[in-house]
Amino acid sequence: MASLRLPGPSYRDVLRRLHELLRPRSYFEIGVETGATLAFAQAAERAIGIDPDASKLRRDLVPPSARVFHETSDAFFERMTREQALGAHSIDLAFIDGMHWFEFALRDFIHVEAWSQPNGVIVLHDCLPIFPLTASRERRTKFWVGDVWKVVSILREYRPELRVKIVATAPSGLCVVRGLDPTSRLLAERLDEIIERYRELPYPVSALQTPDGFELVPPNDAGLREALK
Repeated sequence: MASLRLPGPSYRDVLRRLHELLRPRSYFEIGVETGATLAFAQAAERAIGIDPDASKLRRDLVPPSARVFHETSDAFFERMTREQALGAHSIDLAFIDGMHWFEFALRDFIHVEAWSQPNGVIVLHDCLPIFPLTASRERRTKFWVGDVWKVVSILREYRPELRVKIVATAPSGLCVVRGLDPTSRLLAERLDEIIERYRELPYPVSALQTPDGFELVPPNDAGLREALK
């Protein structure tokens, strides 16, 4: 059903193309799993991957320049500085695909933006569910994206200066964020308020519909260039 609603290349193919277009010197990934997407950073001078579960990682996929930390992203950012992790680099491209609750993805965004170049790119997975049942906080289906979609609404409300586009790629979209401000503390300072406001909100549309304000672009080069403006 996702491939019918979102035809074209899958999210991994789109992420690979983003690497080709951007050629990041530094890459940061939360939610490494097997290493299939971390492998796209072969040309990066520095690459960081975070995933608390080491059991699925294929070491043959990990680029020579990459370091993989087997811990939660919250624990990683609590004990590490940008200089310790990346040296003189700031993040050029980041991919957030960790825990599927919005507060985890939002905290990851806050930390990653603070370590990013102002002209960097942050990509979040699972921001475009096609069924409300898969978009809830409780997992009741085999295929589950959780409520990460709330981060899109939060960024639009609290950080309207950011440029947020959704690449309509199966199975659940990629959210591309530009116009970063590593010095911004607004989300961090209002985090408790945001979590309280958004925690119980249901997915606002019916199956196969797109929430208001979600700006979609196609998963082709024209769409990606639009998302990267």
